Amino acid sequence: MNLMISELNSLREQGLYREITTLAGIDFCTNDYLGFIRSDKISPLLFTAKSGAGASRLIPGFHEAAIETENFLSQVYNIDSVLFFGSGYLANIGIIQALANEDTEFFSDEFNHASIIDGMKLVKSKKQIFRHNNLSHLEEILKKSFSKQKCVITESIFSMDGDSPDLKELIKLCEKYDAFLVVDEAHATGVVGKNGLGLMEDFQYNKEKTIIVHTCGKAIGCYGAFVISGKIIRELLINKARTLIYSTALSPYIFKQIHFAINEVIKSGHLRTQIATNIQYAKEQFKKKHLKLSGSHISYIEFLNSNKCPIQIEQQLKEKGLNVKGIRYPSVPKGQERLRITIKSFNSQLEIQKLAITLKDILQ
Repeated sequence: MNLMISELNSLREQGLYREITTLAGIDFCTNDYLGFIRSDKISPLLFTAKSGAGASRLIPGFHEAAIETENFLSQVYNIDSVLFFGSGYLANIGIIQALANEDTEFFSDEFNHASIIDGMKLVKSKKQIFRHNNLSHLEEILKKSFSKQKCVITESIFSMDGDSPDLKELIKLCEKYDAFLVVDEAHATGVVGKNGLGLMEDFQYNKEKTIIVHTCGKAIGCYGAFVISGKIIRELLINKARTLIYSTALSPYIFKQIHFAINEVIKSGHLRTQIATNIQYAKEQFKKKHLKLSGSHISYIEFLNSNKCPIQIEQQLKEKGLNVKGIRYPSVPKGQERLRITIKSFNSQLEIQKLAITLKDILQ
């Protein structure tokens, strides 16, 4: 116990101690991009479905709601198969476990999510890290690989920077080197794409060698995650993904929520337009205050030339009724501490103005 107390004290001294907090004030921190979480459209479904799955999918915790939702999503995405996991974290770890063998080599963007990093730590396959969104560097290391099975992993919109890789060129690169491509669409699902179905929706790709992860706990406003892929990949995941095999399945009412929410996403083009309008307005307001807002609907402000601590600024903003998160190591590399700001469809211009003015006052 003394070692644990000492470790916690060390985290406090380094400014790395974390606490669970509640949402209070104007929301510039959650991933509720479309406002679905605050909507009352989905909640009545809780009372029209069973509350639990009872087992893992293979025991089986298998029910009609799961089959219906996976079949529905197969049609929506025009893909052979869809498979649900308990969360995006579990999906990423499970995919990496399933693809890993002695002949596999993984190529991962240096800024990939912790779930991808942790997944690669759990397997014995070769791993290569390429510089963030640097396809020249990726090709350089792909050229040198003699592995029979290559797998490139990236996010479509990065969770801390809000930027994206050149997916069109990345798809070509994977085809050139006969590599599998895994794309985590966690922060793109619902927000971008012709029908709000993610960035990959707008590209042609090899459906047998591309694996796409969609998270339901962000813009979709529910829970869980689904993987779209070819049938062989689905079979492999069912047989090798330990995070699927040994986890209780999602409950029937969550599947009903997801089914309903995806339909709402497709009909919510006006909300995506509003997000784009709000992003542009936020950048204009921050520019007026000589603050650079980087990214997309996920934006950030770095403090490389400031003696201000992001967590202190987070607290000062909260006192003014503004909920923004300060991000520090290990969520971002040391020296890249920042305020992470998420822009939603429901943020008003007055709220955005207040954030820009208040932050400028705090940083003076």
